[in-house]
Amino acid sequence: MKPADFLERFSRVTNGTKYFAHHMAGMGYDAMWSVALALNATQAFLQDEGKGRGIEDFSYNDTEMAHLIVQKMSNTTFMGIKGWHQFDHNQNGIERRKISQLQDGRMVITGTYTPYLIESKRLEWFDDLPIIWQGGKVPVDASTTYLVKDTVPIGLYIVMTLLASGGILCALFFLTYNFLHRQDKVIKMSSPRINNLILFGCILTFTSTFFSDTGFSQGNLLIYCKVSNFTLTCGFALAFGALFVKTWRVHRIFTNKNNTKRIIKDAQLLMMVMALLFVDLVVLVTWEIVDPQQLLIHNLPPQPSSENDDIIIQKQVQICESKYQIYFVGAIYVIQGLLLIFGAFLAWETKKVKVDALNDSQQIAVCIYNVTVLSIVGVVLAWILKQQPVVSYGLISAFVIFATFITQCTIFIPKMLKRNVVEQDKTVSTTLPTVDTSDVDNKALAQYKARVQELEARIALLQERVDKHEESQADAPV
Repeated sequence: MKPADFLERFSRVTNGTKYFAHHMAGMGYDAMWSVALALNATQAFLQDEGKGRGIEDFSYNDTEMAHLIVQKMSNTTFMGIKGWHQFDHNQNGIERRKISQLQDGRMVITGTYTPYLIESKRLEWFDDLPIIWQGGKVPVDASTTYLVKDTVPIGLYIVMTLLASGGILCALFFLTYNFLHRQDKVIKMSSPRINNLILFGCILTFTSTFFSDTGFSQGNLLIYCKVSNFTLTCGFALAFGALFVKTWRVHRIFTNKNNTKRIIKDAQLLMMVMALLFVDLVVLVTWEIVDPQQLLIHNLPPQPSSENDDIIIQKQVQICESKYQIYFVGAIYVIQGLLLIFGAFLAWETKKVKVDALNDSQQIAVCIYNVTVLSIVGVVLAWILKQQPVVSYGLISAFVIFATFITQCTIFIPKMLKRNVVEQDKTVSTTLPTVDTSDVDNKALAQYKARVQELEARIALLQERVDKHEESQADAPV
């Protein structure tokens, strides 16, 4: 029976009266057909299996036949008044669905979905009634996530490397000056060989800022992390180790209570610096062998794109880490911290030594203060900002460059100025016999007075040692 035939017969039976839910008459008709077909299939199955009974033997306590009827109902398929009928695994009817959209205040059918057809024909859109999308584009059913590696901007990297390069050029200038004037009294008394070690350490420290993830490193980031650790640690050991052992020599000479002649050569100081460097290298090499760093990827909280709400930006940060990294880093911090404490002790002990060419106590105090403050701040920031490579690289590099530059300038610029003053003194002294005193300007006189005060302080120190020696000889038993 066709739908038109059914409607005609239904209208004739009801005399055209529109009873309650009359629009569902076709669905009721198809439901009855579903039951009839299921019962027929059940009866045929019972006969084929030779069960010796039929559906007329069914009772509401007969669960076996009830399950059989439900099973046959699930397998029933037919073309009814309302269309094709089929049931899913939950015995729910699979029907053709209409796809509608509210357009200009009214519902418009724009397509249909027929689940029991082959996949290529299930979805049908009506060309004459297309879907109208807001903004003229089809909305997405889910946001698209893009993974973006968060790296140091090339602009920031160039700025930091240029600043570090400037510091290296400054160190090379000091090296050249130190070499050319190594025979001058002021430079010679300040141990030019040890000064060279300090400058080499500063250069190594500056180069640690060259190794960072700028997006062009490809698979070399792990190598960059390790090289940066080695250059920064070894540079610090060389620079401050050399500075402190030189001050240790001054301390040993001027705290000699026995007045015995002590000769501490540069070779001994070099060995001490190499010993300090060796300790750091042992920690770094052990770290690399026992617990090498690995490149780990951390996902930062996703953020919507500022240009498209349908796009989510997921930034990823690459970090060099190892399981026991905190212990090895802690060991390095302890070693460097003890080195700074040792330097502070030496600076305090030698603060009364008046020979500027030998004593760097004031400069050491300034360097220790700068390095200690910046190191503490840098360590805290490095720990807090380890998942923010841009901010971390910018701040840590700035601290390293600033502290290293201040250190080398604080140590070497006073020596250069002192050397120039001494050379001026020599020039003036050679011309004094032929020049009237009135021709000497106030600046030269001030330089002479400063020189005289320095020599008087040196004489007073030596006289004090002589007096102590004579007293000890007088008190000794004959």
